[in-house]
Amino acid sequence: MRSLLAALSLFLLAPVAASACSCGGLAGVQTCFLFQEADAVFAGRVTASSIETSGQPRWSHYVVRFAVIEGFSGVTGRTIDIRTGLGRGDCGYRFETGKSYFVYASRSKDGVLRTSICTATKSLATAQADLAFARQVIHGGNRTRLYGRVIRLVRPDLGTYTREVDLGGVTVTIEGPADQRFTAVTDAKGFFSVAGSREGEYAVRAATPEGLPEITPQQVTIPAGRCNGVMLKSSNLASLSGRVVDPAGRPVSAVRLRLLTERDGLDREEARTAGDGRYHFEEIPAGSYVLAANPHAMADNGCEESSDPWTFFPQAASAKEAERIVLRPQEMRELSDFELPVSSPPTP
Repeated sequence: MRSLLAALSLFLLAPVAASACSCGGLAGVQTCFLFQEADAVFAGRVTASSIETSGQPRWSHYVVRFAVIEGFSGVTGRTIDIRTGLGRGDCGYRFETGKSYFVYASRSKDGVLRTSICTATKSLATAQADLAFARQVIHGGNRTRLYGRVIRLVRPDLGTYTREVDLGGVTVTIEGPADQRFTAVTDAKGFFSVAGSREGEYAVRAATPEGLPEITPQQVTIPAGRCNGVMLKSSNLASLSGRVVDPAGRPVSAVRLRLLTERDGLDREEARTAGDGRYHFEEIPAGSYVLAANPHAMADNGCEESSDPWTFFPQAASAKEAERIVLRPQEMRELSDFELPVSSPPTP
């Protein structure tokens, strides 16, 4: 997870034809954030459900009718219909007729409300915190809140994914407008929360546990009447950035790049250049690497790799001739422009 909010997949709304459901975790996400991001929030009892097929592409799904017990946001009537997938790899939520739920739903472009297992929808019996917050909001209570998480990022080599290690018991200091100052201590999962914050800019700092890399302070903005989150990370990982250009010095977009380990080249990280020719590799373990680029690395079908050749940084025909890029812990390296030749070298 590269950032707390980026990692969240709160609402999987579009029809899918996937073989397995995939969505971000919601563990530790504050109820205030879930509430403000939903188009409809209510407690209701399922009275009926049916299967429909609609939309383009065609999507088979349940239409679940609820008798509204309490409506908190985006709900006006005494009944409401919610659409969700069938649960066959489409992230559908399995509602049961006669049971009650606390539902977070989003409104799609066609105006219908949808939910999934990627939201915080849950049985009403387990929704005490959700109910308490929702009732507080509709009675005019303050829902402004700052929350976050403190973690350590670990990645031994390019052949492994970045792993998050929770940092519990860490003291967090928060300074904001009107000389506001808060302190909090992270729980066992690294989460912290501060209620009653005013709108404005906050500086958030966490004490670095002994023996770990320093935790970089973060700035976060709290809008009026809303909440926001921040991720604080202790990491020894590096980053690598640069730009790919043609022989005339013009940026080249959609170029595929590979960062390969010098040791054997089997472990790799991939990226593509943006419209300005820039690329960026994040969370890279310290070590020695070579960088390769290819503007036509994928075949027309987008799956099979084409036979077009690769160029190695700065302009070499093979990995053996390439410049060794040595990254130190926590280094943020910016390379000089990577110029693609007019005629490409042999494929590695």
